Amino acid sequence: MQDAPQIQYVWMDGKIVVKTDEVVLAIARGGRKFIQGPDEPRFWMIALGIIMILVGGGWKLRDMLKES
Repeated sequence: MQDAPQIQYVWMDGKIVVKTDEVVLAIARGGRKFIQGPDEPRFWMIALGIIMILVGGGWKLRDMLKES
């Protein structure tokens, strides 16, 4: 029962029952993740947004330096 320390158990009605809530239990079993990884579309959308902001900022900086 001590394989995953984040999963807590209690003795209830003559049997062992999981005390941890469903979200933490799913994460501990590997079904969900705390940190979004590359397999999720949200990760790619955020990464694309950051890249676009950096490219736009670089162009703006280049234009400012050209004018001087």
